[in-house]
Order: sequence, then structure tokens, then C-alpha cells
Amino acid sequence: MKHYILIIILLLSGCATTGSLHPGAGTKFVVEGKSYDKVWDTSVAAVSNRLTLVEGSKDTGIIKAEGEWNRRRFSRELVGVFINPPTNSDEYTVEVVSLHGHPDGS
Repeated sequence: MKHYILIIILLLSGCATTGSLHPGAGTKFVVEGKSYDKVWDTSVAAVSNRLTLVEGSKDTGIIKAEGEWNRRRFSRELVGVFINPPTNSDEYTVEVVSLHGHPDGS
């Protein structure tokens, strides 16, 4: 029984949640010549195409989403999109961060 508890603790200790999604370690690209509303709407549409939105704050430019449970990986995909600046501008940096986490948030 002790071995099962240890295995469960080890599996859960390395898991991520949407709270683990932060800018700085993702893929970045620049968008020019579009309004903030267009960049926001396009980002939300792209993420929600195959993921479930968990958090979206247009005021801060943050979108967080999660995918379906993956039995082979014993996890689900977690994606964060960070749009900077979150106001109208001539140029935006959009960063996409992707992690894998446990479905119960542990």
C-alpha cells in the first residue's frame, strides 16, 4: 500500500495547472497593423477551437485554456496566451505557453 501512495504522490507532484501558465517561456510572435479587439478575438477563437477556455481577461490580455484528458500522457494540455500590450497599439507581442497538467488541478 505504501508503494501505491508513493507512486501517486510522485505522479501528482510534477503536474501543472492553468495557474502555472506565465509569460516568459513560450513562443512569441509579433502582430502589426491590427486593432487590439481583432488580436483578442482571433486569439480567443484560435484557442477555443480545440480547447476549453478556463480564464479570459481582455483587460490584461490573458487567455488560459485546457484540453481533454489524454490517457497516454496521464495529463491534459494547458495553454496560455499572453497579449502585450492589452490596449490599442501599432504592434502586439503574442506569447503562447503550453504545458501538461493533471485534470483535477493537482
